[in-house]
Amino acid sequence: MKEFLESQKEFWLNKQKEVEKRFLDLKDGQSPFQEPKRKKRKRYGKEPPPIPSDESFAKFAAELQIEFFVKVKTMPVTN
Repeated sequence: MKEFLESQKEFWLNKQKEVEKRFLDLKDGQSPFQEPKRKKRKRYGKEPPPIPSDESFAKFAAELQIEFFVKVKTMPVTN
């Protein structure tokens, strides 16, 4: 049982880091869900970073919910 709990602890620590990284990527506008940008003429000066759409966060939240539901549904029952 101790080995199982240790492996679960390690899994969830890694999962937390992965979720944090992906959230920060979405927050910074580097969403994997956004379509490729069109080529534009280069402007002088710095453009503000793109604002992430709520749709990107919604898709990410849905993926997490599905993944966690499947994880809980397939967990072995221990007595």
